[in-house]
Amino acid sequence: MENTDSTENPISDLSSKETQESLGKVLIFVLYYAIIYILKLPYEFFQKATKRLVKLREKGALEIKESKSNWPFLSWYKTYILEFNFDAMAFLAYVIGFPLVILIGIIVMIGDGGGLEFIFGGALICYCVPLATAISRDIFQILILPFRKYIDWAKKPAQHQDITHTGSIKNN
Repeated sequence: MENTDSTENPISDLSSKETQESLGKVLIFVLYYAIIYILKLPYEFFQKATKRLVKLREKGALEIKESKSNWPFLSWYKTYILEFNFDAMAFLAYVIGFPLVILIGIIVMIGDGGGLEFIFGGALICYCVPLATAISRDIFQILILPFRKYIDWAKKPAQHQDITHTGSIKNN
């Protein structure tokens, strides 16, 4: 591990070409992830949501007749909420949201003459919807973990108990 408690003056080392080049690379790295990547993040979530929707359609996962679960409605509902609903909101925000915001903004500009603020505000909201839905999806998945654990236990309760080799349950 490198000793960071050096008594050398760090400013004097800035004059070397190697340090200046590494500082430049670090500055570009920091600026990219602090500014550019944060701006690209909602679009990347939109792309991921679109890919998941395509896979969902190809699998036919929203067809309840394809379910092989003991609880077909709960399985379908989980798929609908977790795998379809959140991704569909992110997808529709871009595909329908942007054109709708522009169309309504033009109508407002023609009528009142002040639709430019509406277009910029609505476009910003539509752009950030995939990020908000990704956060919401993650929080929702965390909140349903206890239910998933209960369903796992209901499927195979013996695996969650301390059973002896004779088949009886140990009392602690």
